[in-house]
Amino acid sequence: MVERTVKRRPGRHDARVDASYPPPPWRLAGRLLIAVAPLRLEAARGLVPAPLRLLPAWPGHALALLLLGSYDERSTLPYDELAAIVGPVLAQARPGGLVTGIWVDDERSAAGGRELWGLPKQLATLQWRPEAVEVHDAAGAPIARARWHEPRVHVPIPAAAPFIAAVDGAIRRGWLAGIMRLAPTRIELEIPPASPLAPLELGGRRVGFTGRLDVRALAARVIAS
Repeated sequence: MVERTVKRRPGRHDARVDASYPPPPWRLAGRLLIAVAPLRLEAARGLVPAPLRLLPAWPGHALALLLLGSYDERSTLPYDELAAIVGPVLAQARPGGLVTGIWVDDERSAAGGRELWGLPKQLATLQWRPEAVEVHDAAGAPIARARWHEPRVHVPIPAAAPFIAAVDGAIRRGWLAGIMRLAPTRIELEIPPASPLAPLELGGRRVGFTGRLDVRALAARVIAS
């Protein structure tokens, strides 16, 4: 185990907390919800720092994704997660999805995500109900609410997805690899105007996928600093 002492963000009850986390790869197994939406290129460019290069997914638009996961006891660390992704982007000619924001409900995941993958993880509360989930930040402010219908039949799909993180001037690229069992669905997303997700223009009825995943987050490499 890697031992770190991690400073909490302002507004938390304690000034410091001891957080330990395992080395990569991390297994992530449990439920998954993915919402997909077009994002205007002018809005997307404001979310992508240099030297990353934003590519259009189709004329005039990039792609915005919202991932909600609840990882169970089979996982390296059981926790819940919300991640916002914009893409595709190029980092030194290597493609991937840029993680622009990510929230988790576990201190160890937050610490490990920052140290190992350079992900901008923050603490949040995720409340799951049948076919619904709500996410609030550490101060209790709403970030997102999702509702969907869960189909009965899910199809296994091999997964190999590169992701890019840019924190403190360093750009890292990692991979998720494994299998997902997904079904298409319609997702009703409520994104408050003050939410950090508002710039991704994800609110409303969106196409998406729901199901289960069993993947591993492989070690990230620093590709620019």
